[in-house]
Amino acid sequence: FPSHDTLATGFWLGVLGDLKARSAALENVSVTQADLVDVNMEGIVRSDALDTYQSVSSTFTAPGSYTGVDVIEALGLTIYGWQMSFYVLGGVGLLWVIFWIFWYKEEPSEAKDISKEELNFILENRQLSDHSPKQSVWKILNHPNLWILFLMYYCYAAGAYFFQSWMPKYLQQGRGISEENMKWMASAPFVLGAIGCFLGGVLSDKAVARFGKKWGRRIVPLLGMAMSGICLMSAALTPNDTLAVVLLSVGLATMDVTAPVAWAVSMDIGGTQSGTISGAMNSAGLLGAYLNTVAFGYLANTYSYLLPVMLIGGLLLVGAFLWLRIDANYRLKHD
Repeated sequence: FPSHDTLATGFWLGVLGDLKARSAALENVSVTQADLVDVNMEGIVRSDALDTYQSVSSTFTAPGSYTGVDVIEALGLTIYGWQMSFYVLGGVGLLWVIFWIFWYKEEPSEAKDISKEELNFILENRQLSDHSPKQSVWKILNHPNLWILFLMYYCYAAGAYFFQSWMPKYLQQGRGISEENMKWMASAPFVLGAIGCFLGGVLSDKAVARFGKKWGRRIVPLLGMAMSGICLMSAALTPNDTLAVVLLSVGLATMDVTAPVAWAVSMDIGGTQSGTISGAMNSAGLLGAYLNTVAFGYLANTYSYLLPVMLIGGLLLVGAFLWLRIDANYRLKHD
């Protein structure tokens, strides 16, 4: 199992990675996670066991993302005002940079918190990967399995950014919930979302150990995105505001079991090119976030809030079925 340093790094990279620079940061986070898992585990477990725990650090990155931005922003808006969210997130970022400069070491031999026996064991048994590119980006991306992964993440990000951008306005204007009740109703789903991220990675690792990588990586996000789509559609149709918030909370929690698994699959498939694959996947997600966020506003203003929420739920169902075509056993072949 990865060290506590690896898990802590994953969590705090998630806290910082979900700032507005996340589009440039998350693919580098993926490479960093792959390197950290290799250093901490190679020579300690066999390669098949390493595959089993591939999503552990991603499991901690995604909850860190929600903790760092969504929950802090919600509490800042409701208690101290929106300015406090910027002060807190900016301050945490600066403190982490200072800590990282002095704490992080590229080589295990440079670390002070590792025993001599453990250091010798790692140096004697590890197998470092060569991350230098062996072929063009277009040749790497020229495979249907990857494009299905990207399309799935497009659908996932459409749902994720509904919660981050439109959900508060939907609750207030679409359902008429008062500003006083909005304070906690808008933040409750993100607490469950963080829990869903954590459970998604853990359950996926257990599923891989039991069913193999192909179905172990598929089953958790497939069920999670399908359940999330059903929850969003049900929330849109119910006249009960409390029930709607409960359904949205469950929908975010079940949707976000996808996040750590998707990033684990990008590393499973990408190998030494995981930065390229995760970057392309994240770009597809941001495209989906942008297009669907704009479309949501247009549809809500032109028709009603019911239609765009139903469409987001439908996209999540499409994303769920796309997992049936994603094979984490496929690994890029390098020339």
